[in-house]
Amino acid sequence: MKKVSCIHGVSVIIPTFNRASYLYSTLICLCNQHITEGLEYEIIIVDSGNDDTERVVRMFQNGTNVHIVYKKIRKCRNRSLVRNTGANLARFDILCFLDNDMLTPPDFIQRHYDEHQKQKHLVVMGCRRSLTEFDICALGEDTLRNNFDILENLPWYADERLELYEDKDQWRFVFSHTLSIERDDFYKAGQFNVEFGEHWGFEDLELGFNLMQTGCAFLLIKDSFTYHQPHFSQSRREQHATSHNQNLFLELHNSYEVELYTSFYTDYRKFDESIERAKQTFKNNPPTNYEKKHFERILGCIYESTDMQKNSRFQLGSYIPVADGKCRKILILESFFELARLLQVSVLSEAFRIADTVYFRKLTEDFRNVIQEIAKECGFSSRFSECNGYTSFTKEEKFDSLYYSVLIPEVYSPEKRYVYSYLCKLLTEHNKRLFLSDLHNNKTFSANDLRLNDKDVQKLNTDFSNYFGAVKFQHIHSFSRLHSDANLGLPNSELNYVIHDNDFSLEKSGLYFRGMQKSKHVSSEIFSELTFMSAYDACMDYKTDDKVTVTSNRILCFMENGYLEDGIDLILDAFFESRKERQDSFLTIKIPDYKSLFEYALPFHNEASKERKLFLVMQKFESDYAALMLRIHGLGLDNSVRIISKNCSIKEAVFLIGSNEKFVFASRGCYVPPEVYIAILLKKQVIVSSHHKILPEFHESCCIVNSEKYDFSSELKVPRSCMNSVYYAYRCNVTEIGNCLKEKNFINNSECLELYEHIKKEFLDNLR
Repeated sequence: MKKVSCIHGVSVIIPTFNRASYLYSTLICLCNQHITEGLEYEIIIVDSGNDDTERVVRMFQNGTNVHIVYKKIRKCRNRSLVRNTGANLARFDILCFLDNDMLTPPDFIQRHYDEHQKQKHLVVMGCRRSLTEFDICALGEDTLRNNFDILENLPWYADERLELYEDKDQWRFVFSHTLSIERDDFYKAGQFNVEFGEHWGFEDLELGFNLMQTGCAFLLIKDSFTYHQPHFSQSRREQHATSHNQNLFLELHNSYEVELYTSFYTDYRKFDESIERAKQTFKNNPPTNYEKKHFERILGCIYESTDMQKNSRFQLGSYIPVADGKCRKILILESFFELARLLQVSVLSEAFRIADTVYFRKLTEDFRNVIQEIAKECGFSSRFSECNGYTSFTKEEKFDSLYYSVLIPEVYSPEKRYVYSYLCKLLTEHNKRLFLSDLHNNKTFSANDLRLNDKDVQKLNTDFSNYFGAVKFQHIHSFSRLHSDANLGLPNSELNYVIHDNDFSLEKSGLYFRGMQKSKHVSSEIFSELTFMSAYDACMDYKTDDKVTVTSNRILCFMENGYLEDGIDLILDAFFESRKERQDSFLTIKIPDYKSLFEYALPFHNEASKERKLFLVMQKFESDYAALMLRIHGLGLDNSVRIISKNCSIKEAVFLIGSNEKFVFASRGCYVPPEVYIAILLKKQVIVSSHHKILPEFHESCCIVNSEKYDFSSELKVPRSCMNSVYYAYRCNVTEIGNCLKEKNFINNSECLELYEHIKKEFLDNLR
């Protein structure tokens, strides 16, 4: 129950459930605050678990002068209820909500208190840095007390709100891990809503929305940070449970802002201009009394926050908390036609998700065509009819939508990333709508090795986003990602395309579907065709008037994946043997500039975190480079081998390949990268091995050497694991490579243009 009287000071409220070890470090920081004379604070622990939390709290109660209140309640996972319980125990006028795993700087309480003294009715949000490495035993309690700034040197990643925060609709950024509010404003806003129950998420955003409606101002502290202790990641069960709270949030606040947030996260501000136009149209054409009575949902309703009607029938319609097919009659107002196209798609797809028939006030032929065109983008056809002043549309045939979500490989897999970016370019050129993402939150192609040209990169960069509204889109992702530890969150549905792009030979057929039986599986042969097309287009962009000098017996290879993976050891041995007859031979090995490449990985992470997360990858590349240089020196080839370490566009790669006479590819894997096809198209002597999955049409355009199958672990000298034991690697015949290097240039006679056009047409037909 709310307490009536309170005094000046800060009450820090910490809910906890079986987190004693994390709470211990949090209390070390909170009991070590530097505050001005006269400022009082207390710590309130509300424990709903059954671990050693009480013993930890008693230790601090007996060992410090800070007033600590401990409240034990029955086992409870209702976050709102636990926080409210702490607020009801508070003595002071400033309530500071803090998670049980947050490390606070010594001026934390003073800073929050001072901000509230500067401005009344203020909501103060703290930024956090999420540590990826922290051990209080290793760091030491004295260090945490006396040298808090040392945490800045540990691996962490930044609060995403630092990049996203803006002055409009700041309730979107209210996260309860570090949050302070005036006590009276907290109760005026209705506290945390206990209806959210034990489901995960949205209870803090809902409080933020209520605080905004009560007239509170918001402040995000950007120059001081709390540090979040690393622990186990959020469970999939919790992630999937957000839909309950998402629906409840919208039911509690039936406004277009909340709808857009649940659909598009903070990206929705890009729709401001069209929303303003639609808002005016809605004011001029509101729903009639007849429509309010006869339609179960009326979409396209855009009320101002001041006159918002809490009627669940009225919605914008970008997100509707109703089960599939539960409504019979849906009306969409004229404001729909003022919305941005993506919003129109979202509204119409949602409308047809919950009802088979959707009504508009009587439409002209032009507007009917617009609806049918948008329906096709959403993935279905519709027929219309006119009746009593309304135009109704009924869903008919279903097919794939124009919307694709593509998961791009990591920046340090440049060849494969290039092929996927080319796929994206191909889709956009054929009127597909893309949403791009990668595992590391990169939002640019511009820094990648083997990237598209700048114009294409600039265009595709605008498609990077993780939020898609309620549109039914199709996922495209790599089969090799299914074997990673990453939680992709991809549904097993018929809307998925799983591209089989494995680098090595998968011997266990039982893993072919890997839990994605319903998905459309794109074979490795099709991926080879896609790779060829990317190479062909790159060569066509290559200007023939660029002066390229081709020196006789100059040999080129790429080491993009690794010293053993790309068979560089085999190439060096073969090159050594071939030079016995051709002393003028010269070998160039192109490798990426890994240091520069890694600068763009993990964009929200500090350098220490990047080093920690990329440590094994960086060690691998450094070890490979050391092995490369050692082998070159051991064979006495120091003056005959050149290493080029740089990241280049595909055009620069084409130029490099064009300036050499021979191209050799001796990878222990099966995947053939674009460079091989580029070399063929440029009529170079191309040496590959028999296990490489090169298109059959090019077998006669290459020198193909024999290869043997080996156990993956032994061949690549990596620890045996359950995962790599299902793969095989290959070794090319060194003698045969050496013999090919002695031969004269092999001329390509393939009819490449005809093959390219055939493959491209077939590929697009299959992908629809």
